[in-house]
Amino acid sequence: MTGPVAFTVEAVFGFADENAVVLRLRLENRGSMAVHYAPARLTIQVGGANFPSALNDASGELGPNAAASVHVVLVGNPDGVRAPLSVNNTFVPSIPFRE
Repeated sequence: MTGPVAFTVEAVFGFADENAVVLRLRLENRGSMAVHYAPARLTIQVGGANFPSALNDASGELGPNAAASVHVVLVGNPDGVRAPLSVNNTFVPSIPFRE
């Protein structure tokens, strides 16, 4: 990671019938250099499970001393088994940064 980045879950929207949630994250780069990350590899930890982002609008870059809102869609398990997704879960973002 090039600079210190803070994550905040600003909002969670639930869609029970679709077994999906949409998160609005705030990414804040508190460093003096831009950071680059891989939006396609963004995951969210829910309990002991890591859910890959099914869809997100992340740009892949966060300028120095800048912040951005990112929307992330999580859906149930691909095998058709319902995942424990709820607006009441604790969500922990994980974004792989690159130099």
